[in-house]
Amino acid sequence: MRADVVDRRFYRSRYDAQRTLDRFSGQMRDEVDLDALSRELLATVAETVQPAQAGLWLRRGDHRDR
Repeated sequence: MRADVVDRRFYRSRYDAQRTLDRFSGQMRDEVDLDALSRELLATVAETVQPAQAGLWLRRGDHRDR
């Protein structure tokens, strides 16, 4: 068996999480709409880890102090 087949069979949650992250990062690479990015991020979290609740806190205002 090839290593990737073994990983998918025995470490499925890790494989699925990595595949989900790869897909999400590819889709969001060029996203500039914060609302769309927020919705997609929360949908990906809900699909991947299936929490009872998920929220996203964003800081508003001047970002020069980063």
